[in-house]
Amino acid sequence: MDKMKRLSSEDREFFSLVTQAMFANPFSEEREAADSKIAGNKRTVSSSQLVQRSVESLRERMNKFEKKTTANLQEYEGDDQTLLRNALLYFFYYKFIEQCDQFILDQIDAGETSLPVPFSEEAFGWLLKRGFQPEDMKRYFEMHPCSLFHHKVPHTL
Repeated sequence: MDKMKRLSSEDREFFSLVTQAMFANPFSEEREAADSKIAGNKRTVSSSQLVQRSVESLRERMNKFEKKTTANLQEYEGDDQTLLRNALLYFFYYKFIEQCDQFILDQIDAGETSLPVPFSEEAFGWLLKRGFQPEDMKRYFEMHPCSLFHHKVPHTL
């Protein structure tokens, strides 16, 4: 088996901040402090702008990370794998939140008729590419706001 990869100290520190933000109450000072650090200490903006800048910073960091190495969870272990998993799931949440919000509105308009999640293949493909196991992916997707409609997630995974 190939040698497992390790996160750099900078990536480990950044992904630790993302983990703090991920598990913090979104209305707490702890969350604001984590978002501020992720965004580069831009505390002079509103809370919504701070979250937006935090997500932009995460997007930039993940793009750089994936250019220099793979973001495949199976190539990491221990705390590094946990930190990377948390960062990827947090990024996943924000990557698909607009599509999910639209889906929720569409489902409300459809009433009792259940709609398929139109971006489920893209979402599952994104997770697969990053080493998430099929048996875990459905659970992660169900934790996403679209969980109200998880019964329409493909069961072929």
